[in-house]
Amino acid sequence: MHARRMTAALLLAALSFVAGCGGGPQSGGAGTQKGPGAAQTTGQAASGGEPIVIGVVTSLTGPLAATGVQVAAGVRLAAKEWNEKGGVKGRQVEVVVEDDAGNPSTAVNAFNKILGRKPVAMFAPTFTPLVMAMYEGIKQAGLPVFTSATGVPITKQPEKLFFRLRTNDEKAGRIIAQYAVQELKAKRPGILYPNNDYGKGGYQVIKTTLEELGAPPVAAETFTQTDKDVSAQLLKIKRAGADLLIAWTVPADSGLVAKQARQLDLGIPILGGPGFGTEEYLELAGEATDGIHVLLDAAVGLDEKTRPFVEAVKKNFPDVPVSFVVSTNYDGANMLLQAIEKAGTDPAAIRRALHEVKGYAGVSGPYSFDADGNGLHQGVLARWEGRKLVPLKTVNVPD
Repeated sequence: MHARRMTAALLLAALSFVAGCGGGPQSGGAGTQKGPGAAQTTGQAASGGEPIVIGVVTSLTGPLAATGVQVAAGVRLAAKEWNEKGGVKGRQVEVVVEDDAGNPSTAVNAFNKILGRKPVAMFAPTFTPLVMAMYEGIKQAGLPVFTSATGVPITKQPEKLFFRLRTNDEKAGRIIAQYAVQELKAKRPGILYPNNDYGKGGYQVIKTTLEELGAPPVAAETFTQTDKDVSAQLLKIKRAGADLLIAWTVPADSGLVAKQARQLDLGIPILGGPGFGTEEYLELAGEATDGIHVLLDAAVGLDEKTRPFVEAVKKNFPDVPVSFVVSTNYDGANMLLQAIEKAGTDPAAIRRALHEVKGYAGVSGPYSFDADGNGLHQGVLARWEGRKLVPLKTVNVPD
């Protein structure tokens, strides 16, 4: 996986590129992409009638932008491909993107703004706190909402409006704990996680599973997601006699953990969550990533089967990093458009059609939506060898 510095200039280019043109930098169709600021075919004029509008709320600016732009890229690539084939029953697909800037209140405003365009469905941010901030508005709108955020509470809501595109934290936490004990032979693991809903949810599952396997954590340390130093927490875990560090962290924090663990000569293996498997992480961690084990949602770009997809993303969105975040949202957009082709644009009919999806062969893996709306039920274990991420095994987790 090639790492590149996503400068502020590149992020702004990605914003322009991902969001399209026409109505401004955060709205537009999903036609052929010719480059930032270039003329585009937006897909807004269609002989089959008014375009089918899909909304996307994601981070195009702010601290989460390197991941957030991937959400928009995945949706827009799928829409572009459908439009090139004639759209959905002759209607073009228009993707309307609004920036949440990594802020919950801004996410709510972005969601409400898109509602004015009368979307048939929405794609929510890939970070749980931002999704949950939008929940009341989502409930009132009654639209089907896709997300690659992994917090368990998202799909536990009674309205069953959410369709999750990545493996949820409950399943991922079990996989990572089982791998720690059964494959890495940890007997005294330590855990590091952020002090927020994402971190706490993952920690509880990992801790419980480790205890069930007879390897309770000897230390558990937290930090605030904006912290720039976790050395004190790492040293506490080392002094507790841990024989493995399990780090449940997002990409930016994962890079910090890898670098500081190397600087401190931590001396124990590291097993990281999906945040350790992205371009953003590699850019930050550099050579410190060597030897770290990772749990991924999908092996996108790590095998021959997914290389054509990676090439298509790079061709259309050259400044957007490619990871499972792009692929899962691409898969979600394709499943949505298939559901619309089958059931029409009524939100309730779309939801029913999506709940019937069983065994859809996506780029990321097989999707089958359960009663709660969880679609992906797998984990890919991998290991960094130098700056190359090598997949080791795929684990499927049944309900």
